[in-house]
Amino acid sequence: MSRVRFIEQLASDGRVIVAPPGEDATDPSAIDAALTALDQLARTDLPAGLPEFDLPAARHGQELLYRACQFLAFRDLDPELIDQALPVVAESATAARHLSIDVVLRFLPDVLRLARAASPDDPLVTRLRLLARLWPLSSVGIPDLGPVDSKALHADPAVWQVYVERIVARGDASRAAHPLVRQTLCDWAGGHPELLRGLTEVA
Repeated sequence: MSRVRFIEQLASDGRVIVAPPGEDATDPSAIDAALTALDQLARTDLPAGLPEFDLPAARHGQELLYRACQFLAFRDLDPELIDQALPVVAESATAARHLSIDVVLRFLPDVLRLARAASPDDPLVTRLRLLARLWPLSSVGIPDLGPVDSKALHADPAVWQVYVERIVARGDASRAAHPLVRQTLCDWAGGHPELLRGLTEVA
């Protein structure tokens, strides 16, 4: 199963098939084209004014999600390889990088849910939770994750809008309790909270 097909499946119904490690070689230019197409599709449902697509970030997000799905599908893989395949490296990521990684990594909550259902104490679950804390836009809706650093998202108004709208859509009360998110929800409601009833109920 090629990486391109994997990306296309994410765009269709989210039900993916992954190849065993070592059998997933794909032309990098084809992967880039598929990621660019996925970004363009995602932006049709997002607000205007978003930062430009960061292709290297999207590549990184694709690599993380594909490897996570491999560990989920092929349970006999050496658990010691998880940390190597799913690096958790703190970085000063821009809003553009968060948004572009999210093109693929927005499916992280689904992968984590499946991994937890298969084996709650699996090292894969621990690693995915660390990744979730590192990428707050992509991890909205994951329960019991604790505080996350969303300052980079707040620095870009359009990306922040995507973040807060996702918090509301997924009913993530813990994220909605963050002071900056609560302030945004109050600003959106203005003097007519009934117009944004879903937002105010989450907050």
